[in-house]
Order: sequence, then structure tokens, then C-alpha cells
Amino acid sequence: MQKVLVTFPKMSSFQTFLLLIVTLCVSWKSAIAAKVCSAENKEWACKSGDCIATKNLCDGIPHCRDGSDETKASCKGMQCSFASFRCDYGACILLDFVCDGIPDCVDSSDEDSEMCLKRRNDLLNDEIDEEINRKKCIDDGQMECWSGQCISITDKCNGVEDCDDGTDELYSLCQTILCMQHQFQCDYGACLPMKAKCNGTKECFDGSDEYEGL
Repeated sequence: MQKVLVTFPKMSSFQTFLLLIVTLCVSWKSAIAAKVCSAENKEWACKSGDCIATKNLCDGIPHCRDGSDETKASCKGMQCSFASFRCDYGACILLDFVCDGIPDCVDSSDEDSEMCLKRRNDLLNDEIDEEINRKKCIDDGQMECWSGQCISITDKCNGVEDCDDGTDELYSLCQTILCMQHQFQCDYGACLPMKAKCNGTKECFDGSDEYEGL
């Protein structure tokens, strides 16, 4: 019987490098798939195969590469302490982080404008003073929104909501402002350039610069 000699084409250095990369990727994925997270070591298994510390589960910060530790499915059973705020999807964050102008929940439910306004209105006077001291804007020339966010004082009552919660354009804040003769005053008090009046674009927050009959 005649022997048949099979030869393979010689691979270039680049082809050899590619083959090595593919082999390493397959080995890495197999190692991830084979990894078992240990409850004894206080680990939680991400859907991607990663293991994270159970203390990092549902804390408002994605620790898994696929973000599976901060989903409604993973966090719906979380029990938040009295000193914590429960995000809409179930995660727990510090109560101090609520309505501070910075989203700490993955779904930003800790900065919901309606909730922050209601929370501010429900505070007692001494609690308001405490919040102002805790969230006081550091730089000069800034004003503090009810949420704790800091904006430039020049953005106060300028017809545009610069605070995320809209508290820089409230009637109660703007009603006492005296506009210059060359300015147009919105119904709620904000001052705009006179050219904003009836130019076809609503520039007052309440749209009063485009009312019929002006």
C-alpha cells in the first residue's frame, strides 16, 4: 500500500500570532465559564461569569462587566436600611445622596425632580437649614438649587431651567426681580432681552413672551 504524505502550507508569523490569540481567547472564555462564585467567600455571580463581592450587589454602581448586578431582576429582593434610599429598581444608596444633584442610582431615580421638590417642601425649617449647610455651594457667584446642585447666579431667573429640578425659575424666586427698561419681564418674573418679546420663540420658561396681545 502506497503511503500518502500530507503537507500543510507553512504559516507566516502573522498567522501564527493570530492562531495564538484565538487559542488564548478560547482558553480565557473556558476559564470564565468554569469559574464558580463562592457564597462562603461572599461572592455573587454576574451573568457574564464574573464574581463580585456580595457587598457590592445593588449599591447603585455597576461592578459586573455586563451591569447585571444593578438590574431590577437582581435587586428586587434587596432590603434597604432606615438610613438608605431605595432606587426604583431596588438598589440601596445612602440617604445623604438623595436629591444632591448627582445621580447615584443607575436609573437616576434618586434625582427625580418631582420627588425632590416634594421632599424639599416637606422638610421642617431646621431640616432645611441643615441641608443648606451640608450642600452649600463653595464657589462665589453660585446659587444652590433645591436639589443641592450649584449653578451660576447669573443663570437665576433667565428664562431657562439651569437647575435640574427647575428651582432657578420658580415664581417664588423670581417674582421680586426688577427688570431694566431695556428688558422684557416674563409673567413669573424672569428678565430677558427685549428682542425675546414676540419673536416666535418661547424664551420665558412659562412662554409668556409669546402671549397673544403683547
